[in-house]
Amino acid sequence: MRIQALVTAAATLLVVVNSATAQDAAKLQDVMDDVWTHQVAIAPLFATRVGVHDYNSKLDDVSLESQAAHINVERKLLTRLKEISKDNLDLQGTINWEIVHRLLDERIDGYELNAHLMPITNRSGFHIYFPELPKQM
Repeated sequence: MRIQALVTAAATLLVVVNSATAQDAAKLQDVMDDVWTHQVAIAPLFATRVGVHDYNSKLDDVSLESQAAHINVERKLLTRLKEISKDNLDLQGTINWEIVHRLLDERIDGYELNAHLMPITNRSGFHIYFPELPKQM
């Protein structure tokens, strides 16, 4: 009787742990999907380069208002990501969590350090990618 109760308790615990793992994995996938959707929406040239042609008629909006709005979205995404326990993720999920965390964290830090005030440099900006667009379409 006692062994049966222990087996039942262990099985119940396993179901609860698997459920938490599956829920966190699904939440992580939702965050990653939202990060991707946000990225292609705010960077039309990037979207075109990677084969998302929904934004072909647009250029990146580098206005201060736009940058502030994008960072607010990314802060919310980072908050959602931090609500996911890495302990409940498998190795691939943990790696994905770390990559998305670093990506969002670096963007937010860059904004706070006013990197958005230099949208065009000798290494990045639409003027670098624009001449290559016909080859990529």
